[in-house]
Amino acid sequence: MLLNILSERYGKQEFYVKIEPDNYASQFLFEKLRGMPVGLVRDYQISDERVEQFIKTHRYLLDERMQSVAKIFGVEADLLLTW
Repeated sequence: MLLNILSERYGKQEFYVKIEPDNYASQFLFEKLRGMPVGLVRDYQISDERVEQFIKTHRYLLDERMQSVAKIFGVEADLLLTW
């Protein structure tokens, strides 16, 4: 309903949202709304120097759903930890 109101009020037909790779509820919602993934946005809070260590430390977070999200975007699942 919100998207319909925004569309009517502002005349826009496309909306962009940033959904974290592990926010499955939002992913399911936007899939239901026929949303399409268009790209990844890097998490700039993790410096280039810390990326490798961050991935090693947090790799345990990569579950099956995150693996499937990585396939949708055509990237290695590890990248989802820092993007």
